[in-house]
Amino acid sequence: MGRPFLMTADRWARVEDLFDRAADLPRADRAAFLDAACRDADGTPDRALREEVDRMLALDTGADGFFHDLTGGGLGVPDDPMAGVPERVGPWRLVREVGKGGMGTVYLAERDDGTFAQRAAIKLVRPGLADDLVARFRAERHLLARLEHPGIARVLDGGTAPDGRPYLALEYVDGEPITAFADRRQLSVNERLALFQDVCDAVAYAHRRLVVHRDLKPSNVLVAQGEDGVRQVKLLDFGIAKLLDDDADFTIALTAPERRILTPAYAAPEQVRGDAATTATDVYGLGVLLYELLTGQRPYQLDRRVRQAIERAVLDADPTEPSTIVTTGADAAALASARGTEPRRLRKRLQGDLDRIVLMALRKEPDRRYGSAEAFSADLRRHLDGLPVEARPASVRYRVGAFVRRHRVGVGIAAGLAVLLVAYAATVTTQARRIAEERDRAEAVTDLLVGLFDGGDPDVARGDTLTALALLDSAAVRLGVSMGEEPALRSRLQVALGRIYTQQGAFARADSLLGPALAQARADGDPGALADALYQAAEVRYWVGDYAEAEALHREGLALAERIGRPAREIAERTNRVGITRARQGDYADARRTYETALTILRGAVTSTDPEIGRTLANLGVLDYYEGRFAESEARYRQALAILTPALGGGHPEVIMNRREMAWPIGDQGRAEEAVEILTEVDRANRRLYGEGHPTVGNTLGELSRYQRAAGDLDGAEASAREGLRLQRALYGDDHAYVANKMLDVALVLRERGGLSEARRLADGALAIQRATLGADHPYTAAGHGHVAHIAALQGDRAAALRHEREALRLFEAAYGPGHPRTDTSRARLARLTSTR
Repeated sequence: MGRPFLMTADRWARVEDLFDRAADLPRADRAAFLDAACRDADGTPDRALREEVDRMLALDTGADGFFHDLTGGGLGVPDDPMAGVPERVGPWRLVREVGKGGMGTVYLAERDDGTFAQRAAIKLVRPGLADDLVARFRAERHLLARLEHPGIARVLDGGTAPDGRPYLALEYVDGEPITAFADRRQLSVNERLALFQDVCDAVAYAHRRLVVHRDLKPSNVLVAQGEDGVRQVKLLDFGIAKLLDDDADFTIALTAPERRILTPAYAAPEQVRGDAATTATDVYGLGVLLYELLTGQRPYQLDRRVRQAIERAVLDADPTEPSTIVTTGADAAALASARGTEPRRLRKRLQGDLDRIVLMALRKEPDRRYGSAEAFSADLRRHLDGLPVEARPASVRYRVGAFVRRHRVGVGIAAGLAVLLVAYAATVTTQARRIAEERDRAEAVTDLLVGLFDGGDPDVARGDTLTALALLDSAAVRLGVSMGEEPALRSRLQVALGRIYTQQGAFARADSLLGPALAQARADGDPGALADALYQAAEVRYWVGDYAEAEALHREGLALAERIGRPAREIAERTNRVGITRARQGDYADARRTYETALTILRGAVTSTDPEIGRTLANLGVLDYYEGRFAESEARYRQALAILTPALGGGHPEVIMNRREMAWPIGDQGRAEEAVEILTEVDRANRRLYGEGHPTVGNTLGELSRYQRAAGDLDGAEASAREGLRLQRALYGDDHAYVANKMLDVALVLRERGGLSEARRLADGALAIQRATLGADHPYTAAGHGHVAHIAALQGDRAAALRHEREALRLFEAAYGPGHPRTDTSRARLARLTSTR
């Protein structure tokens, strides 16, 4: 009789080794092999070891017949797979077994404590597991508690079963492995890439929480499709994951060499060697997953499937290019059909970019793979958008061709100049007939780059480290001098510089570059360059408050982008910008229609977690807020942040901006303290990002003042309002709509404190600026009339109060309609004024 079964790490390694060796044998030879191999050192049969290997063979695809044919070993399949399993664990009733793994079994469970209906996947540790592997199971609970992302199955509960075994209750995912999901629906290559980018989003989120999965494979990536057709990726099984932070005891317990648990066919070379796993390990796992998703096969074609052969291939062999593997073998037609095409077209679709992207992720050396899951996903996005991909060799003709085709203005000045420099310099070596011309261009770009960082110019550096604006100013001057004979190139670089100036809040400088750049782009007749110049010129006009001109430029750019076939994602982005200009001009109905159009475009072109969808939802949240639907507005912002935060990171300017705007509906629902807390955090983040010289800082201070006032902190409110006014005046001068808003912020605090004379002076001045810059009929002007009316009434100036409140009500009714909260508030104030004698 064999000894009691205790699954230690060494024991598990032996089980895996015997399983791999047995699985490689003909079925008829397996029993004899296992009879000889499953023995102790003294030759005694190790029945428990044999049972475990047989169990794994039974679970292996195609091995069920072998399991049932065994005789004489006294094994066989239990009639009831739930035999010996606790009926309940915690509040959960176990329904049926849905999967097995090395450390435990997974059951479908239903909540059975009378609180509410819920299903879960209960992972119950196997009986007899040694303490070190039980600790690994508990570690999975610790890891998953750190992760909250729509693409990761979340933890619902955890505890100890009645028989003493630990369990983990996870979100139940009624889906199927990503490869099976894609094949059954005959998803195209582009649809598969969209799903894969969702996987990258989830992995990138885990990495930002310092968790490496280490076992990425199709069975751990499920896809569910809801009744609305939306597909949701869910990442499962963090059972061998690793933390990258300083929790030393926890990390050592997971990474000791003798505890090397992995899936060989999906393991990275460093895992096979027993080296430390990093985020690059998951990048490799993503590469294997994408290879299989695109080709239906794994990267290494092996005659033998034993573990040792797989590991040798992972360490030493070069994977076959995906475009090559899909046309070889008898099942090539079936593989292509599962992707909605035929072998020749599938090969052509994968050739080039996708071959290189996949193989870059599968490089043996971790530091030569993509630097992160985000970088991997971004390269796929570049491919889908027709842009140069990072995985391509340094082919200058390729990069120049892509640059000329797309003229994308989405890179910083240094990156843009570097691309041009490399492109032109390399072209010199390949096109002999243009050597002199291209050399001159390369030297011009080189001189510009060197000149930017020449700290010896006292007029630029003034003895201090160069600032970003000083570099930009230097570049702008040098562009006019060094590239006078290259107007098209100069125009493209002016657009890039103009964008960065805009991001820095230096709008006058941006405008001085973008005006000539736009004129040159119109003269050159290059529609791509013109579309990019129009976008940046429109953004500057928006930021300086010229919303009508911004709308006109954005509409022209949108029409041109549609005509030349720019990607759907860019069309949606430009549509969104048109909507924002409409909202700023007070036409909320048209703005909403425009945003809905952008959302429709996006839902037909990108995944549900694409940041542009988050941005569009946030835009709709702004409209909901302006129209008085505060609860709906907050919900929209939370939806947007659920997309943007994992995609961009919590410290990204867009995420911070949307948290700032979400504070508005929160505060206007009577939760002023919560709004103050959010805006205080946003103010700190903005100052870190921008310093004081950016409009976002002043605007945030005004909003902070408003909710400090609502929370009863008048000292804090006045300090915030006055600082916001000071900053906006320094940035815009005295006659700008943003300055008017800050004047009103101060006036409102003074009104509460009884400083009515200064409050009236500021409110009258703000109204005059609003009428001059926004127009007499703008909703913001209506609010200005309302503020003047309120202060005038407190001063006893009833005639002025009536005059301004009547005008406010007229404008509110025209902008919002009779049932809007702002309209109702104005009507109530007018009624009080009218009834007062």
